[in-house]
Amino acid sequence: MKTNFLPIALLCLLSACGASKKTELAESEVAEFHRAFNAQQFEAIYEKAGKELKTLGKHKEFVDMLKGMHRDLGNAGDAKRITWHINYQTSGTLITMDYQTKFAGGTVIERFAYKIEDDKALLIGYHFRVQERTDKPEITEV
Repeated sequence: MKTNFLPIALLCLLSACGASKKTELAESEVAEFHRAFNAQQFEAIYEKAGKELKTLGKHKEFVDMLKGMHRDLGNAGDAKRITWHINYQTSGTLITMDYQTKFAGGTVIERFAYKIEDDKALLIGYHFRVQERTDKPEITEV
């Protein structure tokens, strides 16, 4: 029995290209998140988020968390992606990425969750953990 691997290889190649484009979309949104965070545009970050984050009913808590984070840690600087995961679902593509980010007040591990819809990456989750700082680390989720 002879197996033709060309269709399988082609499918894998096309899937990898799609994953790469979607990951690039999410990565560009992480950079935009940090730019808006540094400009203290916390409401804009929330307004641009996906409905999954908004339906949690935690608008004020989310914005207050970002304000407190900025007050305590200052501006975000260098951000390095340390892990990523892509999940294809019938409701859309989900991408989760962890970053190690240098803030003025310490190093933070951030987790971004994005849903890809119509060639846009929409923030649906954000968590952070202070990794290195002079006082006790905190874990915050919304």
